Amino acid sequence: MHPSHCPHCRASLPAPRSRTLSVLALSLAWVGAMTMVFVGILTGPIIIFLLPFLVPGGIAMVTAAHQYAFAEHECEACGKLVEPLARTHVQGRAGELARA
Repeated sequence: MHPSHCPHCRASLPAPRSRTLSVLALSLAWVGAMTMVFVGILTGPIIIFLLPFLVPGGIAMVTAAHQYAFAEHECEACGKLVEPLARTHVQGRAGELARA
């Protein structure tokens, strides 16, 4: 469902990431962050010393997974965004139906 060549520079494009893998990565990041919070609560007063490591670690983990899951399709050769084929096909078909 993704074009194999960039419409701007005709470079070959890699296959897009699967949605399942993206959702799994984002879910695991949130589970990992919540596990870190739970383990931190179990440590009692020692959490004061763990917070400087837990908070940035959890934020970085969730942010990286979010960027991976919702990244735009970009051509590596020219750096321009490439619209997924399915979306452009649906928009083109809607335009055809509107003209009819």
